Amino acid sequence: MKRTRAAIIIASIVLAGIAISPLSLSLLANVVSFWRDPDRVALREFKKDFQEVAIGMRRQEVERHLGAPDYTSDEFHLGQREGFEDAYERAAQSEAQYYLSWHRWIDYVFTIGFNESNEAVVVESGGT
Repeated sequence: MKRTRAAIIIASIVLAGIAISPLSLSLLANVVSFWRDPDRVALREFKKDFQEVAIGMRRQEVERHLGAPDYTSDEFHLGQREGFEDAYERAAQSEAQYYLSWHRWIDYVFTIGFNESNEAVVVESGGT
């Protein structure tokens, strides 16, 4: 009786493992592909480059480092305002005359404000 019960438990575990394994492998493959997604990789690389931008950098130097911006505006903008109120406040208090922004991935925006001398005075990023 004990051997039969043990055999049933072992068989159940083996069958469950066979049924779950393809699902587990599929899930693992999805996680790996998510992190290797070219857009996510590009976002991570751009974040690293963006973190090297410093207050006082000239616009030409910033554009050489990050590439051409997606848009220029006289208003500060990130991917969303909620949760980034401090960034909006820093931008409002800065001497920025205009902003360059790079939009990456779904809704992540990198924005740099420049003064009249074309020097970076505010460097912020954020999104959903």
